[in-house]
Amino acid sequence: MYFNPKNILPQKNYSKTYSWIIISLIILVNILIKSYSIVITSMDLDEAYSVFNAQKEVSDLWQMFNDGDNGDAPLYYFTLHYWMGIFGNTILTARSFSLFANICNIIALYLFAKRHLNFNTAIYISILLTVLSLQFYFAQEARVYALSSLFSILSVWCFFELIKEQKLKQIVLLGFINGALLYAHYSMFVLPVAQLIIMFFYLFRAVKTSLYFVVSQLISLLIALPSLLLIDIKSSKGSWSWMRSPTWSNITLLFEEFSNNYFTFIVMMLLFGLFLVVLLTNMKEPKLWVLFGIAFGVFSVSYLVSQFIPMFSSRYLFYLQQFIWLLIVYSISLIRQPFKHLLLVLSFMFLLFSLKPKQEREDWKSTVQYAKEMKKKGYTIIVSPSYMSMPFTYYFDKSKFEDYNNLYPSMLKDDVIFIKLMDRELFDYIEIEKVVFISSHQDVVDPNNENMRILDERYRFQEKRAFKNIECHVFNE
Repeated sequence: MYFNPKNILPQKNYSKTYSWIIISLIILVNILIKSYSIVITSMDLDEAYSVFNAQKEVSDLWQMFNDGDNGDAPLYYFTLHYWMGIFGNTILTARSFSLFANICNIIALYLFAKRHLNFNTAIYISILLTVLSLQFYFAQEARVYALSSLFSILSVWCFFELIKEQKLKQIVLLGFINGALLYAHYSMFVLPVAQLIIMFFYLFRAVKTSLYFVVSQLISLLIALPSLLLIDIKSSKGSWSWMRSPTWSNITLLFEEFSNNYFTFIVMMLLFGLFLVVLLTNMKEPKLWVLFGIAFGVFSVSYLVSQFIPMFSSRYLFYLQQFIWLLIVYSISLIRQPFKHLLLVLSFMFLLFSLKPKQEREDWKSTVQYAKEMKKKGYTIIVSPSYMSMPFTYYFDKSKFEDYNNLYPSMLKDDVIFIKLMDRELFDYIEIEKVVFISSHQDVVDPNNENMRILDERYRFQEKRAFKNIECHVFNE
């Protein structure tokens, strides 16, 4: 057996009651502190996009993905659809699903570490995930990334089980989970690739394990085939990525985000150096090598693929954060000296004091409140770009947001116009005396500032109001 090293430290016998009390307290703390700003923070564009699509009828959702009108994988939207069907169509409900997935992720990571690594690692990694800013951000965001992270730890857990015990059940479980990864997010394909690299370079002499792994991945391909066809449909209609190929600065930024800020990034690198020392002094410790292979494999494959299809960001690689910290915590737990607990406690303190629990997003809530005040004074509202119609309409009139097939014409009746770029002929068809021009993402959709130039030609600028990542310009004739 590969997972039966003689030089591993013996684990203490902790009672089940004691261990479950600890993890229950950790989970309770996570729920309390991560739910704090779920209601307070405004919905941003990405979240509005999630809620807008997830509220659709199932038939409309299927049609959307079949037509290639959505660059995302389908699992999150269908899951969120039924979640909102039970608990209600609100941003609070949508965010609570991400919080639920994040809590399940911590539980799964704890159980995995307790079963395959050791109790100290299970406890410390669960605690560290409580004080990482990215964990807060994606636990409070109505997007797929918390769910993707949960699937990633389940995949690694099944991978460890297959290495430990070659049984039909392990083949099916790993095949199912890895197949489901592509339904969560398309970028998740790098995790099975990392596992394949580990099998090829490290476990190649374990013929039975390798054969079982190959069979499991054939099952994954069969399960993921419909999702792969969706990728092909979307690709045929143009690029869906807004990113650029990564450089060295993207790498350092990624690890800064993984460790809260630049100072704790330095601490993280020092701890990673300690991991390398532990790795070299525990050459026959296979679990450490397998964890390293997963973390390094996901990182390196993502970086290489991103040279052609950019996907190198903390969003798409969010799940990698837990494996890097798991690698560090587990390597420290293998140290026989008593100061290992001091290192882990200090790491926790550094992360705690650098934590940013409240995440700032586009403030559409305050923007729409201002727009409503201006509408009472007779102003027409023009919003650019047009895809900002989703967060704007959610706060402006929830009923129009829910009537997703008629959103644009119904908002036009309320003198709210959504555009990408301003057209001078617009003012020939619609008589507009006073305008509030609300803009966001203008550096992308209007880098030459054409919208403002046209408004300046026709109207007299009155005032400007700014909210988080949003600007409101008021014009009169």
